[in-house]
This record gives sequence, structure tokens and C-alpha cells, in this order.
Amino acid sequence: MGNPSLNNLTELRQGILSCFVAALLFVNPAPSVFVGDVMRAAGNTADSTQGSAGSNSSKTKNAPGAYQAYLEWVARRKSLIKPIDVDSFLPAAREAARLVPSLFLSPEQRVETVETFVKVVGIKSWSREEAAVREELRHRLLSLGFLEVPCGATTDPNAPLNLVMELSASKVMKDRPAVILNAHMDTIQTDVWCTPEEMTFDAGLREFYHNRNKSFGADDKAGVVTILSALEAAKTAFWDKGVGHRRIVVIFTAQEEANPGAIGMRYLASKHPELFENIEITLLIDGPLDYTETRYTEGQYPENAFIIGLDDEEKSRVFPFREVMASIRDVCRFKAASFLMIKEGLQRGDLVALPAQARGDLSFHAPHRGLHKKERAKLDDLFNHIDLFTYILLRLDGVSLRWAEDEGHLYISAGR
Repeated sequence: MGNPSLNNLTELRQGILSCFVAALLFVNPAPSVFVGDVMRAAGNTADSTQGSAGSNSSKTKNAPGAYQAYLEWVARRKSLIKPIDVDSFLPAAREAARLVPSLFLSPEQRVETVETFVKVVGIKSWSREEAAVREELRHRLLSLGFLEVPCGATTDPNAPLNLVMELSASKVMKDRPAVILNAHMDTIQTDVWCTPEEMTFDAGLREFYHNRNKSFGADDKAGVVTILSALEAAKTAFWDKGVGHRRIVVIFTAQEEANPGAIGMRYLASKHPELFENIEITLLIDGPLDYTETRYTEGQYPENAFIIGLDDEEKSRVFPFREVMASIRDVCRFKAASFLMIKEGLQRGDLVALPAQARGDLSFHAPHRGLHKKERAKLDDLFNHIDLFTYILLRLDGVSLRWAEDEGHLYISAGR
């Protein structure tokens, strides 16, 4: 979920803070973590002075002494960062996953979802450095039968590293419009504010959390994993057993968190408008459940399991939004949960760049809390959203499901 800022204000702030850092370095030549945090808070990141391969640019070579010392400190710090110590908490997370109820996921699939979440979070993917996580997600979608759609990343060396993949429709539904599933795979920039190696797990609360007041990348990798796991659940339990489905397009965008925001989606909307033709609906997932900006929601977590943005209530009464809203009500009934509808939606990030024909009027907050700080991701919230997305995909295709309350599972009662 991006936080665009005014360029002039940023430049002024950087200039002031650069002088401040120079003074700090005069007193103490060894830059502190505090110095790094200050400079990165101003937007002075290693990304801005290094290429994708990490080599210093001419700007770095010609930097003044204080700034050069800062850049050298950044390089040293990056070299010291360790991967996530999964052995310290993954066994407990696996056990907790088996205890969380799910409408569609078996205990084994819940464990696999936890492992996927840890794997994807552990691949650092700051804006403009998404290549590694892109490849991981590409392989996972390939295993589900998706094929990559060449959209810039494979044809234009200067394009954002978006990942666009498509699953062809079943024969019986080849004439139906497609569904787009969208999340962004980049995280906030810099190794100071987004440090997945400091993620751990609270077995009692059944949630991942950051050891400090920072981010481990749940924004928006909780959304990414929701989409991946929902697709796998629908495929293994329904599509592989003959249930028809329409064409599905997955768009995992790059550089959503970069300034001015949603760079990856803006590129696709401008250079590849054909992606958004013949689309029934776009299901976008981003932003925390406890987002507290007044014009959105007052942070009513955990009273509401889902936060849905729809800017026009009238749309909720017409297809396909009517079917999505019915799905939300059904899932909340099955889970004895509630949801909160907010008119404004997120009004930022990829949502603002989606072209009108993509029909991205409805959005979902992702299953995590904390806007780039104090991040937490509860397994119950993650599985709730996977269940919801699976249910929506099936209902949009006209699949009728029967609820077996004694078993806590959904079964097909009739369908195409």
C-alpha cells in the first residue's frame, strides 16, 4: 500500500536531514542505526543510488563525504543482514495452522499456506528489486496451470517487473469475461524499515509479528498469499474435479510502494490496455485490516473480519458486485463473523491506476495489521480471506455450495 509524497517537500527534507547527518558524523564518524533510519525516512535509500545489480552509480562515486559515509554504512549493513531464522518458529506456526478452521483448506493445505507465507515474506522485494520474488511467484502459478503474459517485464528492460499470468477458461466457460486478481509483490523500500529477518511467530495468538516497530513485508505479501492459496484451493477441490471456471488473470504488480506510487499498474494501464478488456471484475487486495485514517475506517479490528471498499452502494445490487457481496455475507454466516463496508475503499495504490474497464470498483483490505510498522499477520485472518476469495471465485462461476455444519466444510450441491 503506497504512500506517495510531494517531490519538492521530499527534496527539501532530504537536504535538511543531510546537513543533520553530516553534523552527526562530525561528532561520531561511525554512522549509527539512528542516522540510517533518519536518512531512509527522508527517502534516501540505497535503491536511489544503486542499480538492480547493486553496483554504485556515478552519483555514489561523486557523493560528498558525509553522504558517502552513509552509503558505505548502508552497504555494510546489507551485508550483515541474515535470512529469517525459520527453524525458531516455523514448527510452532505449522502446529497452529492445523488448529485454525477453514472452509476449504485441509490441515495439510493450511500448513502449506503457512510455509508459503514464510517463504514469500523471506524473499526481500523492495520496490525496484522484485526479480527474486517475481520468479518464485511465477513458478508457483506455473504449477497451477497458469501461463505468463508478456507485459513489459519480458520485453522492455526499463519496464517495472510486473508479473502477469493467465489461466485459460474451461471449455464450457470460454465465452465468459475474465476475473482479475491483483496484489502488489513489492514492499516498502530500504533494509531499515522492511526487515523480514526480524519476523517471528506468537503461538498463543497464532500470528506472525515483527520484533520491532517495523515491517516484515505483510503489505502486500499477505494479499499475494491469499490469492495463491485461494487459487490452489479452488483448483484441487473443484477445477481438477471437472467444475468449470472462467479465464483468470493474476496481476502481481511491482513498484506499488515507489514514489509516486502504483508505478507497475500505471505502466500496464498505459502500455498494455488489452489486459483489461473483456473483464467481469477485478478483485484487489491491499492495505491493513486496522487502517485508521479517518476517511476510511476507525480501526474496528477485530470486530470485523473483513473490510471491503465500494465507492457506490448502488453497485452492490448489480452483477457482478451483487454476487461478491452475497459471497461475503455467506462466508460471514458460516464463520459467525461480520464485515465492514466503507465507501471510499483504499483510494490509493494500484486501485487508483486501474482503468475503468477493469471494473475494480470493489477492494479488500489484506489480512494483516499495521501500516508499514508494528506489522502482525494472524493465521485466522489469513485463512478467512483465503476462504472468502475461493468462495467468490466459485460463486462468480455459478457454483452452488452446500454447508455441512457438522463437518465445517463446503460441498458442491449443483454446478456447471
